[in-house]
Amino acid sequence: MNFYNELIKKKNIYQIFVFGMYRSGTTVIARSLAGKKNFAFASDPIRPFFNHYRTKLQKKIKFNDIQESSRPLGDYFNSHSKYIEHLMQSDFSEKISKIELREIRSDVIKQGEIYSPKFIKNLKKNMNFKSLNFSEELKFYLAMIISTYGNKKTSLVGLKEVWSIEMALPILNFLGKMAKIIVIIRDPLDIITSSVGGSANYSILSLARQWRKQVVFYKLLKKLYPNSVQLINYEDFCETPEFTLKHVFQNFMTKPIEFSSSKLKPIDDNGNLWIKNSSYLKKKSSNIDKSSIGNYKKNLNNSEIEWIIYLT
Repeated sequence: MNFYNELIKKKNIYQIFVFGMYRSGTTVIARSLAGKKNFAFASDPIRPFFNHYRTKLQKKIKFNDIQESSRPLGDYFNSHSKYIEHLMQSDFSEKISKIELREIRSDVIKQGEIYSPKFIKNLKKNMNFKSLNFSEELKFYLAMIISTYGNKKTSLVGLKEVWSIEMALPILNFLGKMAKIIVIIRDPLDIITSSVGGSANYSILSLARQWRKQVVFYKLLKKLYPNSVQLINYEDFCETPEFTLKHVFQNFMTKPIEFSSSKLKPIDDNGNLWIKNSSYLKKKSSNIDKSSIGNYKKNLNNSEIEWIIYLT
């Protein structure tokens, strides 16, 4: 694929994927990476692609509980082991029909326009490229990210998606050693109180199961690919954001990459100062701080806290 080969493969550029639950700090970390010089990074640009791949794989193996592409990725609580076993061996090699490609890009554009409008604008300009399989389509997206946010000196390209940690398995199988996975984990008590304080209406049980999913998949990924997977605790990042990111990158990069300890400058999709989406702040702020840590103590009652601790 010319886009990918010219922009990424020939230059031996790292491809970074950040996964985690929603309300766990994934966006502030993604926006901080986007603000680093010579990093091309997108926030929530292609999740429907992963949903379609899940459905494609389930149909391929004749899974008895196929989830349509419009359905979100699940928590796999006490089920779907057959699908997970196949996912562990997958590498996006499945073919994409013309109809599937139209549907995938339509869904990617619809969601991406909300979170990564600049990326989607570039994607629309290159719709004449027709991927023959899912691996080509993922490479196409990575190439569009670097051509959207990168420059001639770009040393890293990547993206962040919530809910989608299981897709790290085919990503690592497909892209190999140049793919790196960062998993964000936050105290589930604070995730749930943040969700309750926001607009989403998720139950404690569903959020607890999704949190368990993050932990289980992180442990599986770390066991299978110890040199390609790193964990960031959201609380550590809030306490020392520059040090935490620098430490993670030094741990799994096999070639030097510029990552100074200067103050992080999170930016939005257009390169402007990013304003964080907080459930608590009465006024908007771009600061990275620890004020959100432990807010559950003020917002959850004792029975809710005990229930969440039991579930997680």
